[in-house]
Amino acid sequence: EILKPDTNLLPSFTVAHIGSPLIRSQLPGHHPCPNIKSRDTLVLFESAVTRAVNEGANAIVVTGSVLSAPPPLRACDANYYYRLPKEPAFSEALADYCCVKLILESSGLPYAVTPGGEDCIDAFEQIFGLGPTVQTCVGKPGGVSPPRRPPSPPSA
Repeated sequence: EILKPDTNLLPSFTVAHIGSPLIRSQLPGHHPCPNIKSRDTLVLFESAVTRAVNEGANAIVVTGSVLSAPPPLRACDANYYYRLPKEPAFSEALADYCCVKLILESSGLPYAVTPGGEDCIDAFEQIFGLGPTVQTCVGKPGGVSPPRRPPSPPSA
């Protein structure tokens, strides 16, 4: 359920947060934990974005791990402990990130995405970049300006 602030106190601005979807749509295999249905999570992710739009969210924030990338693609395998080839899994990770980006863009809402420990940082960077990912909503049509803070008193 998306919680909304009391609109009598402040202008309403709702952010939908989707945390660690752990997607493996194009990537091979499954998440090591059998309770995580990584083959189904792209459909669930799309449903969550649709629900956010339908319930009036003003923005979407996705925090990683966005994908459940196998160890050869993760930063934790920087020393190539697993000694497995990056391809074709790297291309499949790119395809999964492209699906995530397409779903977010089709929502029409501003969004931010951050990677997590199971993400393939190289593929994430190609699709989302690693610079600041927050898009400013203030001043856009339909956007809400945050309340201004009173100036701090001068220090003595």
